[in-house]
Amino acid sequence: MIHKLCFSFSFFLFLTPLVAQTTLPVGSRAPANWTLKDVNDKVYDLKQFNGKTILLIGGDKESQETNRAWATGSQRVCGQQLSGLGIADVSAVPKLLRGYYRNHLRTDATQMGVPLLLDWDGSVAKSFHFKSGVSNVFVIGTDGVISYVAAGAPSDTEIKRLCSVVK
Repeated sequence: MIHKLCFSFSFFLFLTPLVAQTTLPVGSRAPANWTLKDVNDKVYDLKQFNGKTILLIGGDKESQETNRAWATGSQRVCGQQLSGLGIADVSAVPKLLRGYYRNHLRTDATQMGVPLLLDWDGSVAKSFHFKSGVSNVFVIGTDGVISYVAAGAPSDTEIKRLCSVVK
C-alpha cells in the first residue's frame, strides 16, 4: 500500500509542472505563424488582422459556456472596438466524430458572434499556452503584442478591465 501511495505521489509531482503551465504574459508577442479553418471551412490566420486589435477567446469543451460569456460580455460593454476570434481546441475529438462536432460548433459560433476556428491538432492552443477546462482570453494589439490575458469565467469587473485596455 505504501509503495502505491509513494508511486502515486511521485507521479503527481512529475505531472504537476506539465499541467501547471501558464498562459503567455502581457507584453509578449502573440504567436502569428498559424492557419486554421473556421466551422464553415474559411481559412484564418492572425496576420490577416494586422493593424486591428483582436479579442481572442480560446478553450476546449469544458469552457464553451464561459467562452460565450466572454464574447457576449465584451460585445455588450466594449461595443465594436474589437475584432473577435474564437479558437476551439478540438484535438481530443476522434477523427470519426469531427464532422459531427463541426456541425455542433456552428451553433456556438453563432451564439458567440465571432468566427470560431477549429484547432484539430492543438498546435495553436499549445502556442498560446491555453489552460485546459477554462476560457483563455487575450487582447492582441495592432502591433501583435498581447495587452490583456485572463483565464476562467468573466466577471463584470474583468470585462470592464478588458475594455479599458482597448481604449
